[in-house]
Amino acid sequence: MFFCSQERGACRRAARGFTLVEAVVVILLTAVLAAFSLSVVEMVQQNRIISGAGEVVSALGLARGEAILRRTRVSLCPMDGEVTKGWRIVADDPECKGGGTVLFSRKEPLKAIFSCVGQGECPASAPSKFVFNPMGRLEGGAAAVVLCVAQRIEGRRIDVGRGGQAKSRSVLCSNA
Repeated sequence: MFFCSQERGACRRAARGFTLVEAVVVILLTAVLAAFSLSVVEMVQQNRIISGAGEVVSALGLARGEAILRRTRVSLCPMDGEVTKGWRIVADDPECKGGGTVLFSRKEPLKAIFSCVGQGECPASAPSKFVFNPMGRLEGGAAAVVLCVAQRIEGRRIDVGRGGQAKSRSVLCSNA
């Protein structure tokens, strides 16, 4: 629809909303921003998993090193039976009963991370404790923990061999 001005004799188009080009540009910008925000959220979650796994591997290394240094058994005792809820590193308390000397304690949980058990790459059961002998070897055989983020299928598996060394690798969390 056009309006013509009697004073100037010029006609101009009436503003009646957005043009098709403007609407397409807005939709494209919205799609780009949405895709960017999803990739940022994914990156934050992945960094959270890598960071949490690094903390657990470091704690296992500390417990092993203290066992060798002190020439005694040292345990990494998960809080409430799960490393994602925190842990204590204790000398001379292989059963994690609350005795012994506490060498280190992490009381806060790893944020938005849970252990998966029994499916896919996940071990059949999560270890209730990690005990290192005075030689730095893991008692009770090799153990593994898998850390996942809610709503994700990629996580980190921490394997502790009989020799006591912990390693982290990327895995799929089938129950996430």
